Amino acid sequence: MALFRQTSIYLFGNILNAGIPFLLMPVLTRVLTPGDYGMVTMFAIMVSIAGAFAGLSVHGAVQVRYFQLERAKLAEYVGVCLGILAVSTTILLILVSALGRPLGMATGLPTGWLLVAVLLAAFQFAGNIRLALWQASGAAWNYGGFQVVQSALNAGVSLALVLLAGLAWEGRAAGQAAAVALCGLVAVLWLRSDGLIRTPSAWREQSADALRFGLPLIPHVVGGLLIVATDRFVIVEALDVSQAGIYMVALQIGQGLGLVTESFNRAFAPWLLAKLGANDETLKI
Repeated sequence: MALFRQTSIYLFGNILNAGIPFLLMPVLTRVLTPGDYGMVTMFAIMVSIAGAFAGLSVHGAVQVRYFQLERAKLAEYVGVCLGILAVSTTILLILVSALGRPLGMATGLPTGWLLVAVLLAAFQFAGNIRLALWQASGAAWNYGGFQVVQSALNAGVSLALVLLAGLAWEGRAAGQAAAVALCGLVAVLWLRSDGLIRTPSAWREQSADALRFGLPLIPHVVGGLLIVATDRFVIVEALDVSQAGIYMVALQIGQGLGLVTESFNRAFAPWLLAKLGANDETLKI
């Protein structure tokens, strides 16, 4: 029953997180142009790409070490992972600044927003550490509540900036940035208040351990990004960013409908196969 309750909480949180952006579409597609929506899409992709390298995927090691380290050592380990985040983010900011022009040509985003994407990935990493520890400790309500609050804040700020302040794609991107940055900062403060951040006593050994866990995951993360994001880059290159915006709206509608059709198919397919196996022509018709 405890497992069922936690599963239900995670499921409900995932549905809300997926539903809030989906419900925003009828509003945003009326006030944003296809070009604006395309820019929002490319910004989200750049945040995901930066997220593959900001922190070097060591947040997953925190969840594993939760079950292996005493609390004081775990707090030192979290401190090491945040240090890795700070170093990797600084290097990313330098690289993006140096490569701003070609990256801007590939994505259509100004260099300033590319740098914001890197910082956003860093705040997202901090939030992921907090979420990983909640998940490991079985704190499903905290986990789900944190995600839902972030999604609601993202939607609320975005709508305010787009509808009230009159900003275009920048309003939607700024809404996402504000929500993730604020929640990332809250996550760090929450970790500190829980005594889960300490200055490491053996930072070299702990850093090496975290990197041995995180670095081999980067090709996997990058591969996943290539699978889900290559089509957008191809459309921007072959057509333009406006067509990428139209494509992304259609894709999101398809994903929403997919949740319904997949659920129906799981119930319908066994019934269909059973009827077809009866070898009754009337049933087949």
